Amino acid sequence: MKSNKKGFTLAEVLITLSILGVVAAISVPSLIQNYKKHLVELQFKKAYSILTNVVETAEAENYMSKNQIINDSFNNNGALSVSEYFMNKYMLPYLNINNSCSNCSFLAYGYPPYKNGEFTDNQTFMSMPRVQIELKNGMVIAIGYYEFTKKNIYFVIDLNGKKSPNLIFRDIFFMNISTDKFDGLNFGSYTSGTGNKTLNTTCIADGTKSRADSLGCGGLIYQNGFKIPNSYPLTGF
Repeated sequence: MKSNKKGFTLAEVLITLSILGVVAAISVPSLIQNYKKHLVELQFKKAYSILTNVVETAEAENYMSKNQIINDSFNNNGALSVSEYFMNKYMLPYLNINNSCSNCSFLAYGYPPYKNGEFTDNQTFMSMPRVQIELKNGMVIAIGYYEFTKKNIYFVIDLNGKKSPNLIFRDIFFMNISTDKFDGLNFGSYTSGTGNKTLNTTCIADGTKSRADSLGCGGLIYQNGFKIPNSYPLTGF
């Protein structure tokens, strides 16, 4: 009695495998890129949450406003810098850390912590503050300060610490707090001498532009609900 079952011919198997190979070649890179972008989004949101909680907890524990905390750091009478004082008094008590230091770099790629990439002027963009905290989750937070119209304490955050790509505004972002009308952490930018803060969402991948044109990349993600928008100028996640 003859069986009605038919097997696949070698040609059919090869054709099927070829089709699967083409589909994989098209879809896998896209899936990987989407995964990397999603990971950055999660890490960015986590960094924002950590620093927001630090500021809010410091305010509550010390019965001080954000502005009072910043002014206290700038006016401390000890031998510590603004960054050191702020880190020791208003950050370390409220963080789960591996280590902290006042003149060091926890980052494997040294100082300053960025490579030449889309932002070709990053070699002069900003010196990485050497007051740093390494969190238990591997994130590194560097703390600096400056005074331009208002007093600012800023953070340069490497979302994944020693892991690659170690590129500015790919896994390294700028956030700050300042004595202005914004509450807590922000991505503000001073408007022409008024001292008012507005959300900075300027993010231009062009080394010929002013360095300020790249400060808003974090604000762009923040404004988009912690999602990297399709218009984001940096690719290759």
